[in-house]
Order: sequence, then C-alpha cells, then structure tokens
Amino acid sequence: MSNLFYKDISPDCLYCNNSVKKNNLVKCTKDKILSNGKCRFFIYNPYKRVPRRTPKMMSFSSQDFDIE
Repeated sequence: MSNLFYKDISPDCLYCNNSVKKNNLVKCTKDKILSNGKCRFFIYNPYKRVPRRTPKMMSFSSQDFDIE
C-alpha cells in the first residue's frame, strides 16, 4: 500500500500491516524487531494509524476584526 498522505513516514510497528496488537502490546507477525528506525518488512497501513488531535480553536471577539 503506498503512502497516501506523506512521502516520508517513519516506520513504526503501531501502523505496520505486519503487526498485531494484543493486550496493549504490538507484535510483528514476521517476528522482527525495528532496529535503527528501519525494518525491511514495514508496510504502511493507514487504517492502523491514529490521527493527531486537532488543536483547539482560538476564540475571537468582534473587536479583533475592527479596523480603526
């Protein structure tokens, strides 16, 4: 599966297609361990990735938009 959103997604077992999550532990189905941030079996799966939280919107008043 190609990288749909970013070109440079660093490998992480949490969102790898070859990983299984059980009891809050992530295990590789290939029995591999991520070394030096690289894994040759890494396959990006966008459905496993948890999106970042959106920042809170700032509140504005009508005075902020007045031109004087």
